[in-house]
Amino acid sequence: MAGAILLELGLFVAMGRTLPAGTAEHIRWLWVSMIVGVHFLPMSICFGPRFAVLGLGCITNATVGLLMPSIPFELFGLIDGALKVGFGVWSFHVPRI
Repeated sequence: MAGAILLELGLFVAMGRTLPAGTAEHIRWLWVSMIVGVHFLPMSICFGPRFAVLGLGCITNATVGLLMPSIPFELFGLIDGALKVGFGVWSFHVPRI
């Protein structure tokens, strides 16, 4: 889990150094969502495959948002929030045997 957090931190530093100063705020937020999605992938080792699905969902959502700038950012922000809340609630569900 520590590795996932260090990966996320490193990617945030890289984003800050890579994106030009005048980059639109919604573009920055989509990259943040992408980075958070990437950090969920190694977290799936600790917390199970649901986190890999969440990570892929966040990455896909952010990618579509970056590739389709004509769609309002708010839609992608809502999808991102719904993914995280939905999977957060689902992660507390323990299957009955």
